[in-house]
Amino acid sequence: MEKKQYVVNETTIALLPHNAENGSLETFVIEENREFITRATPLKIVQQSCAYFGSTYAGRKKGAAYLGYKSMPPICVCSELNLYLFPLKSEAHRDNIWIAHSHISTWLPDSKDKNSVRVLTIHGDIIDLPVRMSIFERKAMRTAQFRIQLRERVSSYRTERIHELPEDRTGRRLVVNEFGHYMIDRGNRLTEGGAGGEEKDLSV
Repeated sequence: MEKKQYVVNETTIALLPHNAENGSLETFVIEENREFITRATPLKIVQQSCAYFGSTYAGRKKGAAYLGYKSMPPICVCSELNLYLFPLKSEAHRDNIWIAHSHISTWLPDSKDKNSVRVLTIHGDIIDLPVRMSIFERKAMRTAQFRIQLRERVSSYRTERIHELPEDRTGRRLVVNEFGHYMIDRGNRLTEGGAGGEEKDLSV
């Protein structure tokens, strides 16, 4: 089965390079219950997937770099769907493989080839990859750390919200004075935002 366009989703396990008969680079996609070839390159799929979920690949890389992941960083395609991919090689490398971190169960050394690793998925699949186990382990653990960092940053700003307003609360009205300053009209007094988030009472 061949598809012309593909977006990474919750069933995506891996994006592997596939050389077409005409020499062009395509992608062999492995999902939970199927596998197929798509004409886009693995990198193109990651890029268009980031765009599909409202971001850019470059922006995702920059965000990862801000958290300390500068070289071959893991990519958060969509945090809401828990879509995190990590590359086994440089993005410019034709043989680069992208792995979806959430589908990994564990990994083992290949007893026959020290330059390969055997990856077991949470679905019971076995995927042999042409990379040393130490390298794969480092990248997988790095992605796990990245996921934890993002989750902790989000949770630190998540609060329990009370939807019922207090009985004595009055509505607010945003107004602009003759100097172009924004103020809140609370009915009985005017307040203006001050430096550092402080509130200035402007009522007389």
